[in-house]
Amino acid sequence: MTGAKTTSSPTATATPAATTTAKAVATATKSSRASGPLDTGTVTHRLKQGSFTVQLTYWTSDNAKLYTASSVKTINVSAHIEDTDSTHRVTVSTFQVVQDDGTNRATVTTDNGKFDVTPPYPYNTVVTLPAATAGAAALTLTIRLDLLVETAPKANTYYRSTALDTLTLPLLTNGAT
Repeated sequence: MTGAKTTSSPTATATPAATTTAKAVATATKSSRASGPLDTGTVTHRLKQGSFTVQLTYWTSDNAKLYTASSVKTINVSAHIEDTDSTHRVTVSTFQVVQDDGTNRATVTTDNGKFDVTPPYPYNTVVTLPAATAGAAALTLTIRLDLLVETAPKANTYYRSTALDTLTLPLLTNGAT
């Protein structure tokens, strides 16, 4: 055979990272999971508190669609005050997150102090959620902010307003851990 050329194509080799990602995607495809609020990376909730509104923004750099009971989940939280002037001081005295997986309920974090959220200042934090009970289908987070709101500008007297919010994170199930 004269004039025949032999060519060879490079052979694809799976790397450990590619294999892990492929397995995670395959698991996500085979497992059942409801759509979740952080599937797009961010969600914002507005909580009316009398004459003002607390805006809570949650976001993650994780792929929330791959959350499982055993995976570590890192959620960023930002709170700021809307619909009010900046003459009445507003402070966060307690920020708390409670995680409930349907079997176990635990306080994940409690931050006590006096954090000024008078506009334009926000309260920002990062919450790392521990593993849930094996087989859990969702995590419900209850977020509590105890706010102290000045009764009149420069009065240095305050009333308490508690803002409660929930964020439900669906988890992969059907064999996913």
